[in-house]
Amino acid sequence: MYSTPRLLNTAMANWLMEFSYKVNYNQNNILDITFTQDGLGAYPDTQTRHFAINLKNGRIIKASDVFIASSPPKLRTMLDGRLPGVN
Repeated sequence: MYSTPRLLNTAMANWLMEFSYKVNYNQNNILDITFTQDGLGAYPDTQTRHFAINLKNGRIIKASDVFIASSPPKLRTMLDGRLPGVN
């Protein structure tokens, strides 16, 4: 016996109130995108996922793809005093 797939009608499906995305950057073969979902069950909940994607190969860009292990101290030195509220 075959059945027709039905739309999911569970507590999880009823939980989702909004799902949105924001394209933060889309140039030079890099897509930087943020997904946000808001839901309401016993308590309200918001979850955010951020991805930077290399559009040449489809892979997610990781910090280790961009920074070498010795770079954080050098980066901090460069940024000290340039960003408000960062000491």
